Amino acid sequence: PQLAKIDGVTNFSNVTSCGTSTAYSVPCMFSYLGADEYDVDTAKYQENVLDTLDRLGVSILWRDNNSDSKGVMDKLPKAQFADYKSATNNAICNTNPYNECRDVGMLVGLDDFVAANNGKDMLIMLHQMGNHGPAYFKRYDEKFAKFTPVCEGNELAKCEHQSLINAYDNALLATDDFIAQSIQWLQTHSNAYDVSMLYVSDHGESLGENGVYLHGMPNAFAPKEQRSVPAF
Repeated sequence: PQLAKIDGVTNFSNVTSCGTSTAYSVPCMFSYLGADEYDVDTAKYQENVLDTLDRLGVSILWRDNNSDSKGVMDKLPKAQFADYKSATNNAICNTNPYNECRDVGMLVGLDDFVAANNGKDMLIMLHQMGNHGPAYFKRYDEKFAKFTPVCEGNELAKCEHQSLINAYDNALLATDDFIAQSIQWLQTHSNAYDVSMLYVSDHGESLGENGVYLHGMPNAFAPKEQRSVPAF
């Protein structure tokens, strides 16, 4: 709902992910190879887009509230990667009973990065937790609990289907807020820089369609729900 109120957002409605898991898709997203040519086992030995941009002098920053960069940042200086899954770096970890650090915490302090790289080209990656399952109910604070009742467990097949959808949709509201805040932050720097943002999910999610849940199925027979992703 917040993104719908922001001018200039373009929705790409027909986007397919490289794969159905973070470990496969994230390196593919930064590879020079298309999805058909990409090989996850050889990608780590090849130069990726971030390697090239770093070599050309672009200031790179990767903040991660998910797992890690899945090898994408391995060739770059360690100082350019920051783990935001704990309160060590993430200032927003105490807003929920699950001690989960929130994606919006990755926005804190970005002004310092911009100031330290004044006048340079910059590229910032924010790898969010987003709607990662199976504990969708843990991915949002109470203020986003618009849809009830919600599935509050990890055994998704035991939940009423609508309660699973409700938990997922509430988590979507939190992601909507995170993206809207990211855009607002970029706009504060639009007078000094040409700014833009690309949001894309690395994989989709099955929510019980035909008895299938979560993600990670092989591409050869993965349902469309696991590979159809939002991008804007």
